[in-house]
Amino acid sequence: MSASVFGASKHALHHVAAALCHSAAATLAWTRIFFAYGPHQKVASLAPTICRAVIDGKAPVLKTPAAVNDFIYIDDIAEAFVTLSRKLCKRGV
Repeated sequence: MSASVFGASKHALHHVAAALCHSAAATLAWTRIFFAYGPHQKVASLAPTICRAVIDGKAPVLKTPAAVNDFIYIDDIAEAFVTLSRKLCKRGV
């Protein structure tokens, strides 16, 4: 149930943000980030687990080895946000 409540809350937030932007004649740039990794991440997450195993000279134990995900480093996300912001500002949005 929590997954559907989480999804519904994200959808509601998007709906409210779109309505506010529409009433203000502004453009909404809605970004969705999945599978981010970087400093201060939970130690039980995939990237820290693999790094810790390699540093210890061990093979990492993967809980879901068949899972296929694209990971993105937090600095790349920040750079993408800066780029998006600059492009929107240049357009006068």
